[in-house]
Amino acid sequence: MNNDLKGRIDRVSLVSLNLAWGFMNKKYGLPETRPNNPYHETEQHLTIDRNGLVRFNSFYIDGQKEMVTPIRRQRFLMKPEQISRLFAYLHEIFDGGYPPYTITDGPTWHLAIANQQGQIYQYEGMMVQDEWLLGLNGVLHECVDEIDGLWGVEC
Repeated sequence: MNNDLKGRIDRVSLVSLNLAWGFMNKKYGLPETRPNNPYHETEQHLTIDRNGLVRFNSFYIDGQKEMVTPIRRQRFLMKPEQISRLFAYLHEIFDGGYPPYTITDGPTWHLAIANQQGQIYQYEGMMVQDEWLLGLNGVLHECVDEIDGLWGVEC
C-alpha cells in the first residue's frame, strides 16, 4: 500500500468526530451528539509529539448556529515508556498500511502521523468495534491515561 508508515514518528494527531447523522434532531434535522456523552462533545483533537507533549482539545459543534464551542483543553507530558509503547504499536499496525474505509454515516476518526523526515501518513475510518481498533484503542487509553472520556478510534 502507498500509506505504509516509514521512519521514526515525530508527531501523531487524532481527530475523532462523534457526529452520527442517524441520531437526527427531529426538530431541525441536524446531528446530535451520541448518547452517554457527559461533556456534550462532538469532536476531540489529540496531538502527541516525540517529546511526550500531549495536547487535547474538545469541541461542541452547533449546526443550528454554525458555531464551534471549545469544551475542554488539557496539556501534559507522557512518560517516556508510554511514548515508546504507543509509537511502537502505531508502527506495528501501520507499517503494512491501512485499508481505506468508505465513510457513510456515523462517527469517524482521522489519524495523521508525521515522521522525522517530514512525511505525513494519513488514515481514517469509522469508530466501530473490531479487533484491530480495539487493540489500538486499548494502547491509546493505556498510554494517554490522564484524559477522562477519550474516544480514540472506537465507540
